[in-house]
Order: sequence, then structure tokens, then C-alpha cells
Amino acid sequence: MIFISGCAVPQPAGRGSQFLMQEPEGKRNYYLYLPATYTAKKSWPLILTLHGMKPFDSAPAQSREWQSTADQYGMVIVAPELLNSDLFMQYPLRDINSSVKQDEHEIIAIMQYVTTHCNIDRSRIFATSWSSGGYMLHYIVNRHPDMFAGLCARGSCFSEDLLSVDNARLMARRNFPVMIYYCENDLSGIQKESKRAVEWYTNLGVPVTRTVVPGKGHVRVPDLAAAFFSKNSGMANRVQLVEIETSGAVGVTPFTVNLLANLPGISYKDYHNYKFSWYVDDQLQDQAQGRGKRMLFATIVQIGVHNIKVEVLSPEGQKLQTAIQIRVLPAMPKM
Repeated sequence: MIFISGCAVPQPAGRGSQFLMQEPEGKRNYYLYLPATYTAKKSWPLILTLHGMKPFDSAPAQSREWQSTADQYGMVIVAPELLNSDLFMQYPLRDINSSVKQDEHEIIAIMQYVTTHCNIDRSRIFATSWSSGGYMLHYIVNRHPDMFAGLCARGSCFSEDLLSVDNARLMARRNFPVMIYYCENDLSGIQKESKRAVEWYTNLGVPVTRTVVPGKGHVRVPDLAAAFFSKNSGMANRVQLVEIETSGAVGVTPFTVNLLANLPGISYKDYHNYKFSWYVDDQLQDQAQGRGKRMLFATIVQIGVHNIKVEVLSPEGQKLQTAIQIRVLPAMPKM
């Protein structure tokens, strides 16, 4: 019988609290680490870290790797178990198969649960990985760029076959910070795919920080990622503007107007994550339609100038609003 030991975790254990948790719907296990100074009285950054190939790495090893760094920087850590990071996975990972979608669905559910039940600063949610965990790292962030404020791949794999170019361009417009680093004597495949990741993001306009750690092999170096996240907290632009598109601003009574709220820089498929509230002369309108109720069809009878306002609530709790005026004229008398 051959025994294969996992890659050593040289980082010291932390002084905080670690919990073995389970996502209630999919029964996915994950490790939650609260730093030694954690208190519910303040909000904290949240780091999602994805493990490398089992049995050489694991979710508990990822949590252990980050504990002392999390204490130092004041970060909450989530380390879930992955289906697509073991000896039986497709390697390199090229296809968005059912297990990839299952990983995505259950990891997002875990993030939403932790964000709701811990005091998490939604503007400081970051994602990172080690080794083969990079495949799911790039995929999940690419699929959900509005959830995250930055990405750091630590000696990680990369596959552009899993990624949306359109979503990457949205990340570029948000000035989404990405860091890719590997060690000088890292595995040749890791170096090759890391270089390709830098090239792919850069070609699409995403700002990338690239670093080669001198003198080391395929080892764990979480502190560079923590420093990068700390430096870039709040750097990724959330939605900055809401605009109202209208079928017309002047009409005769009864004037029916079609209104549409637009969020520049946000993909249409993500609009369902935003809540839109429409008001006509400060009266909330219940008939709004579309993703997040971004469309309003209103008929205004009263002659005069009317104020149309839309309020938007983002997934991070950010609130935006804008308003326009509609003028309703008297109907022309019949001749």
C-alpha cells in the first residue's frame, strides 16, 4: 500500500476560532475561520480560499494556512471542499460540466450564508486559490464579478475555456484588481498557466499585478495575497450610476410613458441581483416589471410637471438613485 502525504502547511496555527460548517442545501462542508480579534460590532473583509488537488491539499489545510495571516490582517476565512480539485477531476479543466456548476452553486450559497450571519463588509469580499484550485477560482469570480472586490491566484492553474470574455471586460471597466503569482522553482504547468492568465486578463484590459517569488518551489505563500487584498480594499468600482431611459419626456394627457433603468458597466444577466424601486411624485409604483423590476410603464393623467425617480439597492447594500421630469400637456380640443 502506498501512502501519499499532503503538502505541508508551514504557517503557524492562528489564535482565532475555526468551525467545520455545512451548507444546508447541498450539504457541502467548509471551514470558517474567525480571527482572534473578531467581534460582531464591526464589519470584516471575507476571503474565499480554494484548495489545491486532493490529497496533496484540502479545505482544512487551506484554513490552517490562512489562520495566522487572517489574525494579522483581520480577515474572515472561508475554505470549502471542492469537487473539481482532486486526482479524479478533468485535468486540465476545460469543460463546464455538472460538477463545476455544483461547485459554483454551493460555494456561492456558502458565501451568501457567511455574509448574512457574520458581520462582513460586502465591499471587501475577495477570492484566492492555490494550485489546481485556480480553475474554480477564475471561473467563480468570472461568473460573479459583482460579489468580489479582487482576485489573487497563488501558484494556481488557469483555463480560459471556462471564462466569459464579456464578464472579463466588465471587470476591466470596474478596475477589478487581479494578482497572479507563483514561485521561481514552481511546477512547470503552474508557471505556464499563470503566465497565460496574466496575458489573458491584460489583453482584456483587466489590471494585473504579477509577481515571481524568488527561490521557492510549489509552496504556500498566503501573506502576499493578504497584503494585496488589504492594499486594494475598496478599489474595485461598484455600480456608480443609474440612468433612466424614457420613451418620451413630454406628452398630452393621458400620457403613457415607458421607463427603463440602466446600470452602466453591469451585465444584463446580473440585473436580477439589484432591487429597483420606482416613484412617481414620491408615490411608490407597484407595477414595475423585468429583472429586479427595472422597467416601469406609467400612465399619467394630471396636467403639469411630474417627478420620476428610481432607487437601486445593490447586492452589497449600496444605494443609488436618479430622477427625471415628465411634462403632461392638456389634450387638444376636438374640432
